[in-house]
Amino acid sequence: MGRHLPHRGRHLQTADVSGRYLVLAQTATGNLDSNHLVLVADLDTQTEVFRTRATTAAVQGDTLWTAQEGDTTVRATSVRGESDRGRFTTPCPATLLEAVGRFVSWACQDSGGTVRTSGVYDTVTRHTLSVPVHSTGWDHRYSGREWLLGDGYLVRQDLSTGRLLLLDFHDGIKVSGGEGTMRVRTLARGEEWKSFRRPHRSWAVDRTGSTVVWVDADNQRIHVVDNGIAAARAGDRFTALSPARLLDTRAGLGRPGAGPVGAGGEVPLQVAGRGGVPQSGVKAVVLNVTVTEPQSDGHLTVWPAATARPDSSNLNWTAGRTVANLVTVPVGSTGKVDLANLGWGSAHVVSTSSATSADGDSPRHRPRAYRT
Repeated sequence: MGRHLPHRGRHLQTADVSGRYLVLAQTATGNLDSNHLVLVADLDTQTEVFRTRATTAAVQGDTLWTAQEGDTTVRATSVRGESDRGRFTTPCPATLLEAVGRFVSWACQDSGGTVRTSGVYDTVTRHTLSVPVHSTGWDHRYSGREWLLGDGYLVRQDLSTGRLLLLDFHDGIKVSGGEGTMRVRTLARGEEWKSFRRPHRSWAVDRTGSTVVWVDADNQRIHVVDNGIAAARAGDRFTALSPARLLDTRAGLGRPGAGPVGAGGEVPLQVAGRGGVPQSGVKAVVLNVTVTEPQSDGHLTVWPAATARPDSSNLNWTAGRTVANLVTVPVGSTGKVDLANLGWGSAHVVSTSSATSADGDSPRHRPRAYRT
């Protein structure tokens, strides 16, 4: 990274790469003061496919994430700039972005390049992990990243305790908050970790795998550690969507006629081609499914259309209680998913699209029962 490439008299650097797509920018590590030129190139065809201006950019698959000067909204588009793929907000204008799988890390820097605020956003659950920053005293000023993002985890140095820490969120960021909401492990400990050790020089991660590497203080011995977090398969990577309601039985949306789903009733729901979900090429969708006004205890199951219904459930409820859950489900060959009310009474069902998976194999469909 960082190799200068000429373009019409301008020097561009490699800012990010994912698969066949390469992001070039005038400043590879972000621009602290203003938007700058950002280009996306297709390595297979060796052509430029999109250009824009932004303070920072990151690419994951065929999704481009960018931030703008003075704007606290981080936006996702296709790498060709043809479609909106979602957005999220940060407490300050982001100047650093990194995207791995379903996660996007961001940071805001001051005019000297020191990171002041940072976090990780989960595009599926739409929650944010706040990541602590290092001391901002005069002796700990430096430019650039303080942490490295992997697929389902983050590694950072803790100066105050002299440790290299791993934050594990491979199964998603369940609630917005700080490190107290995460599983945190110590990878290394020692006096050398009480002084800043620059990422990519003194330590690094395999951002699509589970390997973490660091060198001793004397730079004589290299440690290579498998952190035990399995890399997400291609089909487990998602593209965020702007939320769109696909089903509301109270209003007759998504199926003919308004009215609750009866006991044992099934609803075939068309998802492909609706609410931002592509018409074709979709392997799976993430739905926010809600059951409301249930007349008795029960549970709901969601599964790919034209396949056998599983025995497990995605939502459990008691009479009169409104319950919601995020459900990841492969899309059937007809572009539909099926929902079944397996309760003893009727209930209204509402479903909103959240994200899609379109690359590689379909995610493993594992319906689970949740206690309420």
